[in-house]
Amino acid sequence: MTRRLGSLVAVVAVLVLWTTPATGEPAHAQPQRAARVGFGPGFPALVDHEWGFALGGFGGVGAGAPRKHTPVIFVHGNTVDAADWYVVRDDFKAAGWTDQELWAISYNGLGGNSGTATQRFQPEAVAEHAAMRWDGNVRVTNNSVNVADLYDLVRAVQTYTGSARFSLVGHSLGVTVARKMLKDHPELRASLVAFVGIAGGNHGTSFCPPGSEGNVVSCDEIAANTPWLNALNGASGSDETYG
Repeated sequence: MTRRLGSLVAVVAVLVLWTTPATGEPAHAQPQRAARVGFGPGFPALVDHEWGFALGGFGGVGAGAPRKHTPVIFVHGNTVDAADWYVVRDDFKAAGWTDQELWAISYNGLGGNSGTATQRFQPEAVAEHAAMRWDGNVRVTNNSVNVADLYDLVRAVQTYTGSARFSLVGHSLGVTVARKMLKDHPELRASLVAFVGIAGGNHGTSFCPPGSEGNVVSCDEIAANTPWLNALNGASGSDETYG
């Protein structure tokens, strides 16, 4: 019964997003506050281009600190923040990577997920959000308003680490945010070592069914066959991969 009730609540939440009037799109609700800023000493203070918050995230030990690996930048999905990558970061560190090589961005302020999987598998993120008094409300965002934030972080990481080369790992909306950044800034492609896209809405998503456009701002972009997504992918998929 509990599982069935949880599923019903999730369905209702999605329906609410689909039917919200365009003038009150969830992406236009300002996040509660900035996410945690966990960058290393001397890292520049970056600013969120949409909200004017301090741009949150993690990474760095010190400018020019030694490293063995090409820096990796993690880009989270919709409604969450950089804390969503803590478990992945810890796995990398267990394999010999350092904080100078592992970076993440919070491009839409403080966000999180209060689901049972998060409670069980992401205790550090849960504790951080509790300490910051996250209100538990999700704020949906989109791709275009966040591309400039990711671009600023990439450039700052290149300068701070002394490595022009970098890799990107994106999840969900983070995949298309990263792809759009590379589309808008093709000069970065020569420095990109690897791109890992996990469950990105590259050809649409079940969360954006027909008719969702104009109701949820991210669906204006990543519902199937939107002009935005078609432009991102290029004619006959010519821009789906880089390199």
